Amino acid sequence: MAGMAAKPVWYPSPAYVQGSHLERLMAALGVPNYDALYRESVEHRDHFWQKTLELIGIEWIEPYRQFVDLSRGPEWPEWFVGGRMNLAHEQPALLWEGEDGATARLSFRALEDAVAQAANALGALGIGRGDRVGLFLPMLAETAIAALAVARVGGVFIPLFSGYGAQAAASRLEDAEAKLLITADGYYRRGAFVQMKSIADKAAAHAPCV
Repeated sequence: MAGMAAKPVWYPSPAYVQGSHLERLMAALGVPNYDALYRESVEHRDHFWQKTLELIGIEWIEPYRQFVDLSRGPEWPEWFVGGRMNLAHEQPALLWEGEDGATARLSFRALEDAVAQAANALGALGIGRGDRVGLFLPMLAETAIAALAVARVGGVFIPLFSGYGAQAAASRLEDAEAKLLITADGYYRRGAFVQMKSIADKAAAHAPCV
């Protein structure tokens, strides 16, 4: 009926709410519900935005002096006065989530640092231009880092399916004349841990080029 407020058509269940970004923010602010969160954002803006930025993980090149300047009126707000950030530095380059719920998030800067570190390790092992490197790895953030590091030193990475047996992996290493094999202890698939290191050891033993 006209003049009556419409009722919400959906309420999130407790299971839906649990672990959400909104729940984390409410816990950080010490507020019990959404209405209290809204009041906090209006009545205590400094505290609200401080906790919000902490949870997001924003890094500042130069810190802000003031959260918001409303001196020209609420229609012309100036946010985070004096603060400077590098958006490319903050932009996520790699997002990963494992079967067990573990996550990894690397910005372009963090990915660059990780790739440079891995490339230095490859160089210390004598890997350089034209060398082939086997990647016997599951779907991990480190898999992307390893591939980029091999490319950085001028090598060629040989992807090996994580489900291969030792003989299948060894034949591909031999065909490519790979000098190095990068692997992991194992990974989870459908709740069970799948061994990789022992298979990689056997593959390397059957591929004298490694």
